[in-house]
Amino acid sequence: MNDKWSAEQTAAISDVVTRRVTARIGIFFDGTGNNRVNSQIGADCQALIEMNGGQHIKECAGRHVHPGSSYSNDLSNIARLVDLYRLQRVAENDSAGLKVYYPIYVSGAGTTSGGRDSVWPGQSFGRGTTGVICKVENAFRKLETVLKAFPHDNPDCVLEALELDIFGFSRGAASARHLANEILKQRAGMLEPILQSRKVRLSEHFSWRNGSVQLKVIGLFDTVAAIGSFRDMGNTRDASNRRVNLYLPPGCAQQVLHLVVRDESRRNFALNSVLPEWPKEIVLPGAHSDIGGGYPPQMEESVLLTRPQSSLVNRDSPCEAAPCWKNAQALLRRR
Repeated sequence: MNDKWSAEQTAAISDVVTRRVTARIGIFFDGTGNNRVNSQIGADCQALIEMNGGQHIKECAGRHVHPGSSYSNDLSNIARLVDLYRLQRVAENDSAGLKVYYPIYVSGAGTTSGGRDSVWPGQSFGRGTTGVICKVENAFRKLETVLKAFPHDNPDCVLEALELDIFGFSRGAASARHLANEILKQRAGMLEPILQSRKVRLSEHFSWRNGSVQLKVIGLFDTVAAIGSFRDMGNTRDASNRRVNLYLPPGCAQQVLHLVVRDESRRNFALNSVLPEWPKEIVLPGAHSDIGGGYPPQMEESVLLTRPQSSLVNRDSPCEAAPCWKNAQALLRRR
């Protein structure tokens, strides 16, 4: 994006365009192993199996039977949030002038919509074609599609400003922070070539110098970049995140909010904090996906209701006759 268009371009557009519009766009990065398309496919397959006694297992290609796959996960909170974000392709007046709104969804690291999960290196190391950085590149491609579609829905308009809200969970939060840094690079970032396209219709006043591109809200759910590489022997628990830029400098956005969990075992989910630059890092009870979402709504779980007990018995003795069994039952009755 040049600071000023050529006189010929400005004159040509000003003859046919009269209205200036602000585009507010929300970009939503799902978490590792989370994919709203695959979650729906998995739910549909599970419903078919329950109704037809397993006759549709072949049609579903067994995707629903793998507990760790994106097809068995429920919708994450990112997938739910994107459905709540306003979609308004044709410019309308609100209190701040003419605006359009677009939500953009990007599937989680290690997943492909309708395809196989990439356990390695996507889910394991956050790298490869389904890794953290490639998801950011995917987001910019989707953003380009949205901006190029704007003139078709609004033939008499130009974009006067671009406002971005960015959300992410887990490695998706790492992607959100990396995308924010690409925006902050201005002319050196990945947004610049998109704005240079003749198919993206900008007003003559649209420029980096005029602050035409702004980061509004950055909403993060428990950022865990966990980038592994051969240099660190695949260690995803250290502070080395290779080319992923997580730092959010003060003032880079209107607001940064980071929800983090209190009870997660951080050995495998090392937190990437936004403190001290952004103080709104709120600690909540639960584990990683308790706030990010995605846990299956129906799952069998074995839970210890009392401390484990043991006793020596004959091999052929029934379990109910063992002293430890009777002690455990007595403890349960007292609870």
